[in-house]
Amino acid sequence: MIGTRQAAAILGVRPSTLSKAVWDNRLAPPTRGPGGAYIWTEADLRRAAWVLLKRDLGLDELAIAKEAGVGSHS
Repeated sequence: MIGTRQAAAILGVRPSTLSKAVWDNRLAPPTRGPGGAYIWTEADLRRAAWVLLKRDLGLDELAIAKEAGVGSHS
């Protein structure tokens, strides 16, 4: 599981773009960690890619996500 900055980097967008999508209710917010920060899973990244990029994550992006420690289950 990763934070918003890493999630944005994997998606190729700015962290503010990702946060704004959540604030604008275009994207369901991911689970929050103990400190209140969003914790992004692979499923969250896939949804964000579809909403923001109008496509699914590619193999390269999934490989980056796996290296960053993103799991498919929360």
